[in-house]
Amino acid sequence: MMNWRHLGLAALVWTAAPAIGHAGLLEAQAAYNAGDYATAFKELTPAAQIGDAEAQALIAGMYARGQGTEADLDAAAEWYARAADQGHLYATTMLGWFYMR
Repeated sequence: MMNWRHLGLAALVWTAAPAIGHAGLLEAQAAYNAGDYATAFKELTPAAQIGDAEAQALIAGMYARGQGTEADLDAAAEWYARAADQGHLYATTMLGWFYMR
């Protein structure tokens, strides 16, 4: 069984670099790797808010794990749904997992 709490944002952020195209992506990755989740969350939020599916999926994971923000599974599901609506495979999988649990 997959333990979603152990999925690393750093790996996802690194692979998302070309897709997001947001100036704060490198800052988000560096902050996340340094354990500064609040800064990572802050840097990813603008891209998520303008509709970037990868950023939305990353924000969702941070809400799910309570990294950089209070843990909020409802918010996590909402952000996963936004990304899933755009065809983001990981977000679709995680949203399905949320519904299953």
